[in-house]
Amino acid sequence: MATVVNASAGVDLPVALAPYATAIERSRHLLSLDNDWDGEGSPGYQETTWRRAVDIVLTSVTAFVERQPGAVLPVPAIAGGQDGGIDILWDAGTRHLMITVPPANDGPVTFHGFDQTNDAREVKGSLDPADANDWIVRWLTA
Repeated sequence: MATVVNASAGVDLPVALAPYATAIERSRHLLSLDNDWDGEGSPGYQETTWRRAVDIVLTSVTAFVERQPGAVLPVPAIAGGQDGGIDILWDAGTRHLMITVPPANDGPVTFHGFDQTNDAREVKGSLDPADANDWIVRWLTA
């Protein structure tokens, strides 16, 4: 399988997932933000937290693509969250999902998602970042 290399994140991805390499690279700027980067005392972002967020994205989409080759997948934004945490913001049509990765290993990784057309399709809870979690992409693309 042909791969595209994202050297800064240290990952190899199938060519079909090249847009994820771009999103990961774009998010890397978070690591350059020192403590008090906003003038309000916010902590900087740790590489271990950023890597956990990147790993969640990559394991989720890789597992999904292995089960459904050729599927068109939404690409998330990986953004700075509160208190040094990192948020993964995933949108697909009317469905929106935010995964919050706390700094280091400080607490559970949580998620909250909803479908604008059907509030009953709300999902929330915590997830194990060690799992594939391809259900995330299945839920977004259903």
